Amino acid sequence: MKKLSVIISSFCVMLSYAQKVSDYKYVVVPSSFESFKKNNYGLSAFLTKSLKSKQYIVISENRGQWPEEANVNPCSV
Repeated sequence: MKKLSVIISSFCVMLSYAQKVSDYKYVVVPSSFESFKKNNYGLSAFLTKSLKSKQYIVISENRGQWPEEANVNPCSV
C-alpha cells in the first residue's frame, strides 16, 4: 500500500509541475529529421500546417531568421 501511495503522489507532482505546450509562442520545426534519412514523408510540412492551425508561430532552425521578440527571449521558443 505504501508503494502505491508513493507512486500516485509522485505522478500527481509530475503532472502539476509539467510544462504546458501552450506556454510557448514560437515553435521550431526542423527542415529534416535525422530519424528519416532516406525519406522525410512530408513530416515537416504536416507539423508546420498542424501547428499553424493551433495558432503557433512556426520558425526555422536558423536563428538569423527569427523575429526580434524570439531573439530577445529565446525561452518563448
